[in-house]
Amino acid sequence: MSLGINGASLNSTSWTTAAATGALGYIGYAEAQKFAKAYELQGMLLRIQEEDFRKITEPLAVMSFTPSGPEKLTDEQLRTVEREVIDLLGAIKLWDHLAAQLSQGYERALKAE
Repeated sequence: MSLGINGASLNSTSWTTAAATGALGYIGYAEAQKFAKAYELQGMLLRIQEEDFRKITEPLAVMSFTPSGPEKLTDEQLRTVEREVIDLLGAIKLWDHLAAQLSQGYERALKAE
């Protein structure tokens, strides 16, 4: 049995640098607000993914490092793994929803006025 997961790889270096150096003052409040909303949602998506990755480590470890192999897991261990995988599937749906919103936010922020 194999279980793998990949999350979004997003970067906010440009936004952070622009905020830290005062460059945002040159683009106007309304435009800066559009970018801020997109980066806020990006940060939320990344935080949620990090939390969910931490949640899945226990069942992955149980499956991967059980000395007798995953086929010898106890019923309790299997229920734990199953519950965590189901929770993660729900989380992935949330990630997908947030990523779609984020894509729309990027689009709004980059749209020329």
